[in-house]
Amino acid sequence: RRYSQNDVDRLNRITELLADGLNLAGIAMVLDLVVCLQNS
Repeated sequence: RRYSQNDVDRLNRITELLADGLNLAGIAMVLDLVVCLQNS
């Protein structure tokens, strides 16, 4: 399966957030906020 650049960017962001100490719930919140900001 091929992954889009958006998929790769999202995984890289998740990896960075994990390295910064966020847990999965925190990462989900950050990603949701990013989507909200992009849609407004």
